[in-house]
Amino acid sequence: ALDLLTQGYQVFIVTDGVSSQRALDRSAALSLLQASGARLTSMESVFFELMRGKDCPQFKLISGLIKDAGKLPSEARLSSL
Repeated sequence: ALDLLTQGYQVFIVTDGVSSQRALDRSAALSLLQASGARLTSMESVFFELMRGKDCPQFKLISGLIKDAGKLPSEARLSSL
């Protein structure tokens, strides 16, 4: 991500998809990326932006998946999608 930023790309980090052995390392990495110009976002925000509103034919399906994923323990969320 840092290399892409230095090449002039706009970088988005989906924070729900970022993991580390220690929470402090994850937090430090996300802070560094954000300070370097990356935009932090969430899985839910990405999906809703891609659908561009409730009129998307898959809106109910995707909304349900997101709602169900939010009920899972954090370590199981990525493997569910």
